[in-house]
Amino acid sequence: MRGREVWERGQLRAVSRKQQHHSRKQRHRRLPVGGRARGPRRRAVRGVRCWRVQADTWFSIVSGVCIARDHRRTGQDVGTCVACAAGTYKSTPGSQECTLCSGNSSHTQTAQTAASACQQHGYTVAEACSGCDAGKYKVTPGADACTSCPVNSESLASSVGPQDCLCVAGYEVLVYDQTTKALVCNAGPLGKYKSESDNFACMPCQNHSSTISTGSTDIGDCLCNAGYQPQASQCSACPAGTYKADWDNIACSDCPQNSFSMPASTL
Repeated sequence: MRGREVWERGQLRAVSRKQQHHSRKQRHRRLPVGGRARGPRRRAVRGVRCWRVQADTWFSIVSGVCIARDHRRTGQDVGTCVACAAGTYKSTPGSQECTLCSGNSSHTQTAQTAASACQQHGYTVAEACSGCDAGKYKVTPGADACTSCPVNSESLASSVGPQDCLCVAGYEVLVYDQTTKALVCNAGPLGKYKSESDNFACMPCQNHSSTISTGSTDIGDCLCNAGYQPQASQCSACPAGTYKADWDNIACSDCPQNSFSMPASTL
């Protein structure tokens, strides 16, 4: 086939030597005042002349490489150049594929030009997106730092909002804002305990027992009152003739010889 092949309107056609000569004449003729040269539109790319053969596609008669009109698009050589899809980006001109966002990040827009467009809830940007540490959260996509949970509360890693913050063991919700999901955690009162991180109320100790401090985290912190002793996971009154003066989980003591006491005696 004579001539060289170029791509025009999506089809290959042969250009004869005569047509090439005519194109060269048009390229070098002087433009009239206020006028424009007729013929295929062309522009210089990296020191060579390129012919526009269809929207967003340019063909270099020297290199034969398709150059995307703007660097947000990609495509095969002398093929249609299309916008990078959501979750991808491309920062330099050329026919290479768009780059996928790194792990744990994405975006919903097309034709993005930089990796900084890749963002995700619950993640913060270092060199790549990394999950928020435990005890922190991030509500909106972006490069902002993660936000710490309120004092005496915690969250799992990669949390996405304040609703993920839970009062730590030994603490219960004092105030909870239904609109902002913000909370205030307060130490469980005497006589109560909570062994897990959650936003439930602390559990009360069994009857006739209490804790010796606030913020207790285990049922084992519940101690039988004076005059009561542990029995089958409960606190039972010291029987007659015995006593217990302290707040603990030991058995009642017998009264001294030739003495007597009523049930639940403390002395």
